[in-house]
Amino acid sequence: MEDLFNPSSVALVGVRGEQLSVGFNALLNLVHHSYQGRIYPVTPRHEELLGMPCYPDLASLPEVPDLVMILVNHRRAVDVLEACGSMGIKNAVIVAGGYKEYGEGRELEVRIKGICQKYGIRLVGPNTLGFANVKGGVWPFFWHMKTKPGSVALLSQSGGVGLTVAHLLYEEGVGLSKWIGVGNRTVLEFADYMEYLVTDHETRTVGLFVEGTEDGRRFFQASRRLAAVKPVAVYKVGEAEEVDRAAQTHTGSLAGSKSVYSGAFRQAGVVEASSPRELAIALKSLDMLPLPGGNRLCLLTFTAGPSIVAMDKLLSLGWKIPSLSDGAREEIYRIIGEKTPVDIDNPVDMTGPGFLPEVYAPVARLLLKEPFDAYLFFWGFNPNVRIPVEELLILKGDTKKPVVMVLLGVGSREVEEERERLQERGIPVFFTPEDGARALGFLLARRRLMEVRGWLT
Repeated sequence: MEDLFNPSSVALVGVRGEQLSVGFNALLNLVHHSYQGRIYPVTPRHEELLGMPCYPDLASLPEVPDLVMILVNHRRAVDVLEACGSMGIKNAVIVAGGYKEYGEGRELEVRIKGICQKYGIRLVGPNTLGFANVKGGVWPFFWHMKTKPGSVALLSQSGGVGLTVAHLLYEEGVGLSKWIGVGNRTVLEFADYMEYLVTDHETRTVGLFVEGTEDGRRFFQASRRLAAVKPVAVYKVGEAEEVDRAAQTHTGSLAGSKSVYSGAFRQAGVVEASSPRELAIALKSLDMLPLPGGNRLCLLTFTAGPSIVAMDKLLSLGWKIPSLSDGAREEIYRIIGEKTPVDIDNPVDMTGPGFLPEVYAPVARLLLKEPFDAYLFFWGFNPNVRIPVEELLILKGDTKKPVVMVLLGVGSREVEEERERLQERGIPVFFTPEDGARALGFLLARRRLMEVRGWLT
């Protein structure tokens, strides 16, 4: 599918000049994201758009394009697809809905599938926002999405949920390699995209939003192949009968039992999230962090409450919080002062002295040498005290263990530069104890799934 995601030319059939129209936004996306290939607006309504000449129909194009984005209504789209096939076009996106979701559209979708089989067309959709090859600047995609290049690929059966997760990832400082709206999956199924992503060098981690599928066996076989080489996290919706009906109306899919899917995901080695936010946290954690060697965790803080909140969650997720060795405890007392009013253990609460970088960094260095498998560090924001970024980056360079940072009393905007520097070096930053704990929970879940399947090397 390389020429689908990296086409040298794209035609947009049915593009219009109205700024709020689907076609115009798709054209804008290609231009604004610096697509390096040739763009052909196809419409008899205009002679040019955005400085580019328009063509009245596909037959008037100066070449056979690698990819056609079909922006006309669901009935006309069938005829346009037939024209694509007769010209030898092998990749297409149909934006329109109104197919197997209801009524007469079911017959139209059967015709679409037949045309694609007849001509060997790889079709994204129908009933989709399109897709974005973010790193490649290829955006046959008609909605606004704020993101940046990264190594997470996101496959979504819902445009709205997919956009939500993409936005949450952006807010977490995580970029995308690919965003794919799978739509009704008439030709290209989840499994096809997952098989492609196995060897996609731009993708390190994969996220899925799933309503349902009609070919469960192939779906889970592809999931297992992908999860064997790259972390995969999924958010699967639906347990109630009403959700199943809604999924069929939305994308014509069979939602099925969530508990059955959950069991199959575990068998396939896929980590499961329970909300769009959890999916974003899982993808951030799995993309940035190495797997822990075990489940022994150390928490470092200067205020007890948040660490207790995190500890409660961490224990429920399978982490162990073992006590410090006597030697480590004595050395921490020496660093922070013998008269500290608390009993030092794990979580390591340094109280007030821990709010100084010259105290925080040596204690962190000591703990990284102790026999723990992962670390959750807390820091409280104060505009008069610098975040010990340099010290943490030096320490992280000396260990291959996963380290997660929670910054308290602040949001991403106030510490954007510091967060970016930490995350570029593999220290994900969160802003609540629960999110930091969940991130480590997904990491441990991935390790256990790989261990059971003999995938650890």
